[in-house]
Amino acid sequence: DVILEIDVQGAMQVKESGGEGAYIFILPPSMEELRNRINNRGTETEEAIALRMSNAAGEISYVDRYDYFVINDDLQEAINTVKAIMVSEHQKINSKSAATLAAFKEVK
Repeated sequence: DVILEIDVQGAMQVKESGGEGAYIFILPPSMEELRNRINNRGTETEEAIALRMSNAAGEISYVDRYDYFVINDDLQEAINTVKAIMVSEHQKINSKSAATLAAFKEVK
């Protein structure tokens, strides 16, 4: 498995170029919590925070173009959810699984 941590524009470029995969959008618990997390880092000016919040709102509008979303409220729970998605994707019936499933059809 390969995990790419890329912004919305990059993800859409990969997806539109035919990049196979499970596209997972990681969401903050709320916009207020996102602002709190950025503020608590203490590394951004108020102007930079306002820009990041505006950019975040724009990126969230792309969530319906993804296959899954995960709300990152509790880090371990979010990690477990991503792992569950990965396990599920491995069990998905598709052209790659056809050979494996064909072997079961041959058994009589």
